[in-house]
Amino acid sequence: MQDTVRWDRTTNFTGRNGYFKCSGVEYPLDHNKVVLLSALTGRGEVARCDIEIPLEAVPALIAKLQALIHAVEVVR
Repeated sequence: MQDTVRWDRTTNFTGRNGYFKCSGVEYPLDHNKVVLLSALTGRGEVARCDIEIPLEAVPALIAKLQALIHAVEVVR
């Protein structure tokens, strides 16, 4: 299984060869039950910048990201 999330504004990521524009992430699930987040370049190509997240840690990560969104909305 593999999917991508793209966002409307360009952000950045730091890769092996420097600082690059980022337009989203790709997240395939590999055979070791690890979600591999890969940055997408400004051109939409998969960059050489990966984060491996154990599948069992995904619910906690989602909860933390939702809490972050809630905290930012409260401050506004």
